Amino acid sequence: MAPAVLGLIITLGIAAFANGRLRATRTKLRGLPNAKGQVVGHRKHERGTGPAPTRYAPVVEFADADGRPVRGESGNFTKSLGPEVGTTVTVLYDPSDPSDPARIHVAGRDTGEMERFFFGASLVLVGIAVAGLIGTLLTS
Repeated sequence: MAPAVLGLIITLGIAAFANGRLRATRTKLRGLPNAKGQVVGHRKHERGTGPAPTRYAPVVEFADADGRPVRGESGNFTKSLGPEVGTTVTVLYDPSDPSDPARIHVAGRDTGEMERFFFGASLVLVGIAVAGLIGTLLTS
């Protein structure tokens, strides 16, 4: 029974962590305007040594709400290049400084999709752990 309880505790912790990250991302993005943009390149960032020292952020061009052209990069670096150059993407941005990397978010990449995946996967694992715990209790 102890392994089932431990598994349940671990998966509940993962679910709580993923849910917290998802809520923080949604709060950060709430109310930001969005625009259609195009990926025009990727910025490479080296972060020391290790299994994945190279990270990338997409560089996008879009027009803000006033129609002014904006070129900027996402402030979120990932191991993969992400959308290919020429891909049309939805860009969420802060109208007070639309080119600030900390304020540009590429939908589908910086908007919580990974957190949703981990939250969903952890819920599946919670279900398996609960089933295992119930099975253990019924056979004891």
